Amino acid sequence: MSPLPIGIQSFEKLRRKGYLYVDKTKLIMDLLESGSHIFLSRPRRFGKSLLLSTLECIFDGKSNLFNNLYISRSSFDWEEWNVPCLTIDLTLAEYHRERDDLEHSLMRILHDQGLKHGIDLDPQDYYLKEYFHAIVKSVHEATGKQVAVLVDEYDKPIVENINDLDKAREHREVLREFYGVLKPLDKYLQFVLLTGVSKFSRVSLFSGLNNLEDITLDSRFATICGITPEEVGQYLRPHLLAFSQSLNLNVEQAVSMLQKWYDGYSWDGHQRVYNPHSLFLTLKKHQFYPFWFDTGTPMFLINLIEKMFTSSDSVTTFVEPLTVNMEILDAFDVETIDLVALLFQTGYLTIKKLYPQIRTIELGFPNLEVKESFLSHLFALNASVSPSRTRPLYLELLDLLEKKQHDQFCKRLQALIAGIPHVLHVPKEAYYHSLFYILFELLGCHVEAEVLTSKG
Repeated sequence: MSPLPIGIQSFEKLRRKGYLYVDKTKLIMDLLESGSHIFLSRPRRFGKSLLLSTLECIFDGKSNLFNNLYISRSSFDWEEWNVPCLTIDLTLAEYHRERDDLEHSLMRILHDQGLKHGIDLDPQDYYLKEYFHAIVKSVHEATGKQVAVLVDEYDKPIVENINDLDKAREHREVLREFYGVLKPLDKYLQFVLLTGVSKFSRVSLFSGLNNLEDITLDSRFATICGITPEEVGQYLRPHLLAFSQSLNLNVEQAVSMLQKWYDGYSWDGHQRVYNPHSLFLTLKKHQFYPFWFDTGTPMFLINLIEKMFTSSDSVTTFVEPLTVNMEILDAFDVETIDLVALLFQTGYLTIKKLYPQIRTIELGFPNLEVKESFLSHLFALNASVSPSRTRPLYLELLDLLEKKQHDQFCKRLQALIAGIPHVLHVPKEAYYHSLFYILFELLGCHVEAEVLTSKG
């Protein structure tokens, strides 16, 4: 039983140490053949960094790492794709500081990547975009080959400062110039892939890179990150057996519960995948727990979601199945943050149904982990309850309902509302509407709020 690759983002380490690898090399080959400038958006903890690391090993010609994988049994041309690769990881950038700090850290990353290929250019002799151009051109001239450029967390400096509008704008301008260099470098480039969480509008960030193909919602690559139900059965059978035995379940029951908790993400409305981070941790620890929510929730999103309770909209807008125009998913920008688009891009909403003829999609929670964690966190924030107390609280209320102790149930609710500090109270009906709606959703009730009919 191969050990599960929890937290491992290096393909080489994963393969050399014998960790389990869900073979995505068929899709990776298709990706390389599909175009030269690619953009892919996926939530945190979905394997984007591992995907880039796998590509880097292909470009480095490390074919021995791919033994027994699909690519090793195919007619893949290793010589054609053995090219110098620049990997730019923006998690290493100084994104919490000023514009100059971000520029200098990007130049440092580029300098390190140049050294990897024997290029030592002094960053002090260049502006940022000139330095990027010089590094790529020099690597091309030194090797006689076109260059691959992989950008991980391309949006990190912006999204981590989304609550500081001035800094976010400054970082956006730096990155717009930085990525804009890629188009005039086209003759030196064989392949470019940018990945991140958010999907900024083309006008705001990629105005100079209009040859970028967005495959975020492309059905051909809907499962390139994440694990399909078929892959769970193919690669994780020994782990499923151990997991089901520890919980005194049969395998079918265990799989059913895993699907309920962690499956359900979709980027085309048809193919669905598990969150690999939560799935692996659950199979290792033999317990159901919101592992992804605890590590994959950025603070800027929490701050924005809190504002829902003080706006004119009820939170039910985002809890019930939501039908929107596909264009809304491209509406994300620093000045115009659409919360629906943000919830989709960060993994809290997913595509339930896709209607390409009329360019609309139905969004909803992907699974129980996301729904329960999201609602519990919102309730805790706005009812002045510790997050650790939310589950015991609604289990207590559920117990009172099941015992038909309705008076005690109502008294417990009254005590809960009375315990909210006056400084948190919002004099709007939507605030209390949202609190009660969330609570009854957590109780597992079928809730319909303010249903409109032909009669009113």
